[in-house]
Amino acid sequence: MQEFKPQASPRIIWGWALILLIVVSAAAPAYLTYKQGEWTLATAVPFVGLILLALGLVGYFLYAAYTLAYEVDEKQLVIRWANRRLTIPLKEIKKVELSQEGKTFARLWGASWPGLHIGTFAHRGEKYNLHATARKNVVLLYTKKGQFGLTPANREEFLAVLQPKAGKSGKGGKK
Repeated sequence: MQEFKPQASPRIIWGWALILLIVVSAAAPAYLTYKQGEWTLATAVPFVGLILLALGLVGYFLYAAYTLAYEVDEKQLVIRWANRRLTIPLKEIKKVELSQEGKTFARLWGASWPGLHIGTFAHRGEKYNLHATARKNVVLLYTKKGQFGLTPANREEFLAVLQPKAGKSGKGGKK
C-alpha cells in the first residue's frame, strides 16, 4: 500500500488561532465572574459546556486536517481523515484528471475549514465529494458512485500510481 499525504496548507494556522481565541475569550469572563463570587453551578455548567463543545469541534477539524491521507493498493483507494475511512475500489474509477482552474469549488454541504475541505462541493455545475486541503489544483476522480476531489502533495506521482490501476481495462483517463 502506498500512502500519499495531502498538499500542505499554511491556512491551518487559523484553526490554532481560533482555539486560542476561544480559550482567551472564555477565560476572561469566567475569571471575572469567579472573582466576584458569582460563579455557581448554574452558571458554570452551561458556560463550560459551550466552551468544551466549541473546542471539541475546532479540535476535531484540526485532527481531521492533520490525519488526511490517501492510500492506494492493488484493489482500492482509501481516503482517511480523523476517525473516518472512505474506500473506493479501483475498478470503479472510470476517469482521473487534474483540475487546473482556480477556486471554482463552491461548498454545498460539509466543512470548508482553513486548510481542510470535506463534503459536497460544486464545480462546473457538477457535484464532487472533496477530501482536500485546497480548492484548486485538485485531482478529480470519476467513479460509478460519484465524483471525488483530492489534493495529494505530489499529484503527478499519485496519478502515475492510480491511473494504470483504475477502471475495468486498467486505464484511467487524463485531460
